[in-house]
Parts: sequence; structure tokens; C-alpha cells
Amino acid sequence: MFFSCESSLEKMPTPKNRENHEEREARPKFNKDAINFYREGVKLLKLKKYDEALSYFDETIKLNEKFANGYSGKGDTLKELKKYDEAISYYDKAIEIDENNPKFYNNKGVVLVEQNRLKEAEELFNLAIKKRKSFIDAYYNLANTIMLLGDYEKALNYANRSISMNKRVPDGYYYKARILDTMGHKEQALEEYDDAIKYNNRYIDAYYYKMMCLLSLSQKDEAKVILDRLIIIDPDNENMYRKAFNK
Repeated sequence: MFFSCESSLEKMPTPKNRENHEEREARPKFNKDAINFYREGVKLLKLKKYDEALSYFDETIKLNEKFANGYSGKGDTLKELKKYDEAISYYDKAIEIDENNPKFYNNKGVVLVEQNRLKEAEELFNLAIKKRKSFIDAYYNLANTIMLLGDYEKALNYANRSISMNKRVPDGYYYKARILDTMGHKEQALEEYDDAIKYNNRYIDAYYYKMMCLLSLSQKDEAKVILDRLIIIDPDNENMYRKAFNK
């Protein structure tokens, strides 16, 4: 299951006041070094080099223990390693340092969904929106979480709100498709999967669930086209996709 977890590269902290040239020169160099280590950690995380990413985030924290994104980056990495309790502890530390950053609440909520702590996750996604009403990731994740809680109409409302916020972002269409699919509105779901794929032609989850939706409608030839596309995009999981197709 895909959940939207905002990239740690975004929303870098900014100084409270503008600094003049002399103040910038006098600022301790470890701040710059910490940011460089942090950015390298994010690159490694995206490359799925998790052990290396952890070492860079650890160094980031050593260099600047008040840099909230360093803790959040380590939490993101631990989440990918499915070390959920540890990840939560690092998100909590990030929140302790910067309680107004919606990313930290959102990403912690994603971990809680993985632990099936859905009501707690719902609260965190709502808190992320309270911190920043335009924080679109929280709307996607609320749509999914509320769907898992069984309130499909409310979930659809959040998916539609996310689409209205940015019509070119695929996630809103994907989550709307998943909700409609779960409700049994297969034809409508296929349209939304197509919209998600239109805006991201490598959206693995959208292709996968579109394939499964087509199979449920006995449209095996169309599903085979999607299977072939999945294998091209994600060859490492070819056996899993073929098994699902032939189930």
C-alpha cells in the first residue's frame, strides 16, 4: 500500500530574521556541514541505500542536534526498514524541536497506518492540516486512512479535496480510485487510475491496482497489457505481479 510521505528535502528551516553579510560569515560552519550531510542522506534514501543513509543522518544530528529534519530523515529511513517504533521516536524528536512543521506529523501518521493504528494516524493527519491547510499529503493520507476505517463517503471527500488543490498531482486520483474500487464502483475507479497514470506514467501502485481491477471485471487482455508495463517499470517484482495476475 502506497502512502504519501513528504520528502525530507522540502521545507528546509529558515532563519527567523534576515542576517547581514557579517552575521552569515560568523555563523558556525557546522550548520552548513549538517545540511550537506542531511542532503546526502536524502539522496541515499531515495536510492534505497538505507544503511548509508542512516549514517549520514546520524552525522547530521551529531553536527547539529537542533536540526529537526535530521531526525525526520532518520525516521523516514527507519520507516523504509520497517523499524516502526524507532521511526516514531525520531519523528517525535523532530516534532519536539519544530512543532509547527506538518511534515513530521504526516510522516509519523504514515507509520501508524502501517501499524494499523488508524484512529491515531487520522488525528495526526488532521493535525498536519491544522498546521498548514495547504499540506496536500495529509489530505491524501486522510482519504486512505478513513477508507480503511470504512467511511467511504468521507474518504472520497478528502480525495476530491486533494484533487481540487492540485489537479496535476497523481496521488489524489490514485486514492480516489482505491476508494471507488473498494466500494465496487469499478468502471469509475478505472478512470481515476488512468488519471493517476496520466500524471505519473511510472506510478507502480496505480498500475498494479488497475490490473487487479481489470481482472475483477474479467478483462484479462487489458490486464495483461498492464502486467507487461509493470514488469518493465519494476522488474525486481515480476514474480509477484505474475502471481497476482494468474491468481
